[in-house]
Amino acid sequence: FAVTVGSIIVSRLFIVELIRFFYHRPRPIILYNLNQLIPETGYSFPSGHSTIFFAASAAIFCYNKKLGVIFFVASVLMNISRVIVGVHYLSDIIGGMILGSIVAFSLFYLIEKKYKNV
Repeated sequence: FAVTVGSIIVSRLFIVELIRFFYHRPRPIILYNLNQLIPETGYSFPSGHSTIFFAASAAIFCYNKKLGVIFFVASVLMNISRVIVGVHYLSDIIGGMILGSIVAFSLFYLIEKKYKNV
């Protein structure tokens, strides 16, 4: 549970916002003047939703492979919808997926290594 919560907090609140502070990528709805179906503000890369859901999926996968795969599939489907409605580019989703997964797997490894003999 600590890996799930920790990976979500670290990846979304710190790393995503740090990247967005330095890299200002406008959302497709702004750049291409599309009708806005979902109210979104701010920059698009990396996707915060993608980061959160893939961090949770990866953390769950560390403890329960079958449930983790289900969460990964659900995360892919949810994030495809974010591209369809124009609030993200596919690369925003992939960036969030990589970021969230790396943070979750790294935290899992560090926690397991530290508390393995406890």
